[in-house]
Amino acid sequence: MVINRCTPPFFCLDNRLAEIQIRTHDMQRTADYGIASYWYLKERVGKDEASPNSWRLSYREMVAWIEQLRQWQRELPQSADEFVEAVKGDIFQEQIFVFTPKGEVKDLPRGSTPLDMAYRIHTDIGDHCAGARIITNMDDSGRLVTRLVPLDYELKGGEIVDIVTSRTVHPTRDWLSFARTAAARNKIRRYLKTYEREINLQMGRERLDLTLKTMGAAGVNERIEELLQRLRSEDPAAGAALKKYATLDDIYVALGREDLQIEEIKKYLLPFLRKHGEIAQRKSGAHATIENEAASLVKLAQCCCPIPGDAIVGVLNPNKGMFVHRSDCRTLRRYRSNPNALVEVNWLQIEPENYLVPVTLIAHDRSGLLRDVAAVVADAGINMISVTSSTNTSLQKAVITATLEIAAAQGVIDQIERVLRRLRQVKNVVSVERALYTR
Repeated sequence: MVINRCTPPFFCLDNRLAEIQIRTHDMQRTADYGIASYWYLKERVGKDEASPNSWRLSYREMVAWIEQLRQWQRELPQSADEFVEAVKGDIFQEQIFVFTPKGEVKDLPRGSTPLDMAYRIHTDIGDHCAGARIITNMDDSGRLVTRLVPLDYELKGGEIVDIVTSRTVHPTRDWLSFARTAAARNKIRRYLKTYEREINLQMGRERLDLTLKTMGAAGVNERIEELLQRLRSEDPAAGAALKKYATLDDIYVALGREDLQIEEIKKYLLPFLRKHGEIAQRKSGAHATIENEAASLVKLAQCCCPIPGDAIVGVLNPNKGMFVHRSDCRTLRRYRSNPNALVEVNWLQIEPENYLVPVTLIAHDRSGLLRDVAAVVADAGINMISVTSSTNTSLQKAVITATLEIAAAQGVIDQIERVLRRLRQVKNVVSVERALYTR
């Protein structure tokens, strides 16, 4: 195992970062003979008072390194294979060296992210890591250039990394897919074990509430516990699927953890609610809901861009099919004189491949703002089909309006919340909100 000491970063020709690595004789001996040779050094340090101080320092470093291994072994799940894989991944994997703004060197396995570096610095910094600023080469004016990167950014050797923290940020289960080091993943798991029940409880409640809205049964929220108990007793298959969850809170937590899929609840709950008249019955005549082949003519209106969870209403056009609007869409004003053109509809009848989501971003104007916004959207795997920007020169504020295309198959609400959260972390951004054109 090769161990190197690195100097703080230097800027050399063409403003490029240079890294100087220095290895002492003791380090060379470790590289040649391995960490086990230090046990021999222990004996020499104990018996030979004339041993150089550097040997004592090396021994202390070795003991600290082995103590860290022992700590990982205690904290990681009790599986020898998992422990060995974690050690191999963190220690014997190819290393990169990154720097803090103060010039301190942090060595990390290749592929590490800002989360790994944040937890390497301190657990509290890791628990509130919101991203990182990467300080790169100087620009033409001689100043350092910084750019904000998300939690899943892959750090590169030689970069200067300034960790960004926020007290409102906390670990989520998604972080486990961003972290590469065993130490970071273990600290995330420890946090989740302590706090995730409350987090999952809230997430599960929101997911079930949203599902009830999309089913057209938002009014049953207050009685959902009673209805689920009746569902258990009346439907043996549902009872078997839910038997491990003693209370409604247990179901919420399972939904939040995704141990229980919302589709499984929906599979049993939807027929049950229809059977007991909890979902509005279909009406005849002009108010009939669109079914079967007519459902293929249902389109989302682009004037208000509704998404799952919005209250919606359909507008029937005999020649073009039915257009679904948000119930507060200003376009609906023209139909007040002809209410028969409006059709009751719910989200179960709508199966688009993509949703259009306009967002409005307000920021202090600066060079490169639009480029950084576009990069964040692209990194989130979302297509931006249109974008416009304007500047208020007196207030030095920039307003960017973009229309995002969200894939229906990947959790619309989660995708929107994720990209809005990342956009709010862009430098100089004041606010980012979904644009609602309702007046």
